Amino acid sequence: MDPVYEKVPLVDSSFLIKMERFPYYEIPWHVHPEYELAYVTKANGKRFVGDSVTEVSGDDLILLGPNLPHAWMSSVSGNRSETVQQVIIQFSENFLGSDLWSKPEFHHIRQMLVKAQKGLGIHGDTRSRIIRKMYRMMKMEKYRRVIELLNILDILAVEKEYKTISMVTIDEVKSGSESQRINVIYDYVLQNFGSKCTVPMVASHFGMTPQSFCRYFKNRTWKTYIGFLNEVRVAHACKLLSTDEYSIIEVCYNSGFDSISNFNRQFKKVTGTSPGLYRKANLKSI
Repeated sequence: MDPVYEKVPLVDSSFLIKMERFPYYEIPWHVHPEYELAYVTKANGKRFVGDSVTEVSGDDLILLGPNLPHAWMSSVSGNRSETVQQVIIQFSENFLGSDLWSKPEFHHIRQMLVKAQKGLGIHGDTRSRIIRKMYRMMKMEKYRRVIELLNILDILAVEKEYKTISMVTIDEVKSGSESQRINVIYDYVLQNFGSKCTVPMVASHFGMTPQSFCRYFKNRTWKTYIGFLNEVRVAHACKLLSTDEYSIIEVCYNSGFDSISNFNRQFKKVTGTSPGLYRKANLKSI
């Protein structure tokens, strides 16, 4: 089975950090060109990385290299009503410039990142230290997050408390025609989210019925089309709210929402806070 191609949304940031909660943990077989540092709580079940299938119990912390297919699936016998939480950091190899890792000061990190191409399971005191830092990063200002990410990579490279997960290196996962197709849909939404972008309009643009389009999108991305569209719009709104150039109502309509009530509802659903409080927190940190 070809892995799902994940488009990592980077808006007004050089890398992504996010926290998600699930009532039942089942992340499909997927791939992306970014490195991923993933911490999963109560990860009772199977973890799939490259050619490795591993039973995991309790918390799980791993570092994955670019284009390394991976997935998690909760145990069937587990408690499906139990909430699972994950903290994810995703960053490209060149997120701070094309020659950063070639500098002598970062040689040890470059060596560790090469090993991460097979996936690294992190353990020991290093694991506890990094988990604490990941949670603290969620509350940091953006430039401090960059520094803390470099600190995390330094700790990993110096302490070496990790084990290789996959036996083989995935140099490149060539996306099939279906992966290329979903990427074209992603790009279309990213270019047109400010307009109506309704299901019938997008489905017609790609020569599909609304029903088949929604089914296709859900099967390939593990989320609904409307859910993805709202995430893109909220990400754009976050960028506009980082300054006081636009009023909240202007941000609402510039981001593609058709009403302030729906904007407020979707914004809080995605970010956990209101547009006004988000703006206040960001302007305060400048």
